[in-house]
Amino acid sequence: MQFLSTLALALATTSAAQTLFDSGLPEDRAVTYGAVITQKMPWAVQFRAGSLCGEGQSIESVEFMVNTLKAGKDSWIEADICFSEPGTGLVEGVPGCANDSTPMRFNIEKQEKRALLKWSPPANKTLLPNAKYWLVLTTNVEDTEKAVYWYHGSTRFGRNNDPKDDALAATKMLVPWGGMDWVAEEPLDHRRVPHAKIVARA
Repeated sequence: MQFLSTLALALATTSAAQTLFDSGLPEDRAVTYGAVITQKMPWAVQFRAGSLCGEGQSIESVEFMVNTLKAGKDSWIEADICFSEPGTGLVEGVPGCANDSTPMRFNIEKQEKRALLKWSPPANKTLLPNAKYWLVLTTNVEDTEKAVYWYHGSTRFGRNNDPKDDALAATKMLVPWGGMDWVAEEPLDHRRVPHAKIVARA
C-alpha cells in the first residue's frame, strides 16, 4: 500500500507543470520599453527546457504581452517555438525554425495597449531535456508606424539569476555577411528581454 502511494506521488510530481521561463509581467507605465515587430524584423526570446529525470517535456502554455494600438485590423501575429541553432554573431545560438513547423496565428481584432495573448501548442511540440529554444513572434505588418509592440518583461537578468545566459533576445537585421539574418543580443548584466511565460509538463 505504501509502495502504491509512493508511486502515485512520484507520477504526480513527474507530470506536474513546470514554469520554464518567466520574464515578469510588464509594468503599466506611460512609456514602456520593448521590441517593435515588423514583417522584416521578427523578434524572439530564448529559454531552456527542463531536465527532470532526462525526460522530454511538452509545452502546456505560452503567454506574452503586446501593444496593438497602431496595428490594423487585417494584421496578425504568429508565435512559434523554435530550436536554437549555431549563430554567426557574438552569441552562440539563434532561432532555427523548422520548415514544417506550424505557428499559432493571432488575428488582431481590436487595438489594445496591453493585450495578453495565450497559446497552448500542439502536444507534438516536445522539448529535449536541457536544450535551448526560442519563442519567436512574426507579423504581416510592414510599416513600423503600424507595428506590433512586444513589451519587455519586468525581470532583469544577469549573473545572479541567469548564470548560463539562457534569457536572451534576438531579431533579424542587416548583417555584414549579407542580407537579413538572426542576431542575438549580448548577455549584458541587468538586461531585460521580451515578456513571456512558458509552462511545460512532462
